[in-house]
Amino acid sequence: MRTATAKAKRANPRATGTVGGPGPVGERPKNRRTRHGNRTKAVATISSAVTSVGSSVAKVGMQIAGAASTGAQTAGTVLGYVAAGLGAIAGMLDVRAAISSGRKARALETVMADLKAKNPGDARLIDAIQYAINQKYSKTKIRALKAITGLTSAGITIAALVVGVGLAALATNPVGWAIAAVIVGLCAVTGVSIMLYKLGRKLWKWFKGDLGVQRRKMALALYDRAIAGDALAVQALKELGLDPEKMRSRAAAGEGDAAKAKREAGSGFKAVAATKSRHEGKVAQSRAAVEASQAKIARLKEKIVAYEAAMARASGAAVANYVALIARLEAEVKAEEEQLKKHEEKLASREHKLGNDEVAADWKAHSKKAREDIAFIERKLKK
Repeated sequence: MRTATAKAKRANPRATGTVGGPGPVGERPKNRRTRHGNRTKAVATISSAVTSVGSSVAKVGMQIAGAASTGAQTAGTVLGYVAAGLGAIAGMLDVRAAISSGRKARALETVMADLKAKNPGDARLIDAIQYAINQKYSKTKIRALKAITGLTSAGITIAALVVGVGLAALATNPVGWAIAAVIVGLCAVTGVSIMLYKLGRKLWKWFKGDLGVQRRKMALALYDRAIAGDALAVQALKELGLDPEKMRSRAAAGEGDAAKAKREAGSGFKAVAATKSRHEGKVAQSRAAVEASQAKIARLKEKIVAYEAAMARASGAAVANYVALIARLEAEVKAEEEQLKKHEEKLASREHKLGNDEVAADWKAHSKKAREDIAFIERKLKK
C-alpha cells in the first residue's frame, strides 16, 4: 500500500490529492486566490499613493506659480512707480535748469546792450557774449522740452498704475487710455530724438575736428578780457555763475619759470605750433592762388571791354573776328571763375583749420591754473 502510494507520487509529483488545478505542492485553491488578491491590493494602494503625491505636487506647483505671478506683478508695479518717480524728478530738474538758463540769457543780454553802447567795435567780446546768450537760450528750449515730455510721461504712467492699467495694455483700453498711450510714446520718441540729435551733432563735429573748438575760443576771449580788467567781461562771467575775482587772483599769482619752461618744452605745445605753422603756409598758398585767379579774370574782362569797343568801330568781316575773340575770352573767364571757386573753397577750409590751430595754440599758451579756470567757463557755455 505504501509502496503504491510512493510510486503514484513519483509519477505525478505536483498532485496533492486534491481536485484543484496545478499549483505548489500542498497549496489549496483558496490560499492561491488570497495571495493574488493581496498582490492586487498592494498595487492598487501604491497607485493611489502615487496619485495622491502627484496631486499634492501639482497643487504646490500651482501655488508657487501663483505666488510668482503675483510677485512679478507687484515687482512690475513697484518698478513702474520708481521709474515714473525718477522721470518726474528728472523733469523737475529740467524745469529748474530751463528757468535758470533763461534768466542767465536775459542777464547776458543786458551786458551785451551795455557793451554795444560803450564799445561797439569790440568784436571779440561781442562774439563771446553773443555765443553765451545763444547757448543759454538753446539750453532753455531743450531742457523745457525735456521737462514737458518727462513730466507728461511720468504723470500718465503713475495714473495708469494707480487705476491698475499696465502701460502695455493702454492701447487696448478705451479711447482715453489709447490717447494716453500715444502721448507716452510721443514723449519717449521726443526724448530719444533729442539724445540722438545731440550725439549725432557731437560725432559730426568730432569728425570735422571742430568738437569744442568754438566754445573754447569764446571761453578764452571771456577769460582774457576779464583778467585784463574789462568790467563787462567780468560781469558776463558773474552772470554765468562764476567768480572772476578768484580767477584774477589766481592769474596774478603767475606761473613759475620752471613750470612755464616745462609747459613750452612739452610735446603737445610743440606739436600745436608745428601744425599751426604748416597750415599758415597752406593758407598763404591758397590766398596767392585766389589772388592770381582774380587778377587773371580782371585782365580777361578788360580785354573783352576793349574788344567790344573796337568791334563797335569795326565793320564787315572785322566784326565777326571780334565776336569770335570775345566769345573765346568769355569762355576763358567762365573757366577761370570755376577755378577761382575751387581756390576759394580750399582757402576757406585751410583758414578754418588754421583757426582751430590758433585756438589750440592760445590754449597751450596759458598756464595750468589759467586752463583750469577757462575749463570752468567752457562748462558754463555748454548747452
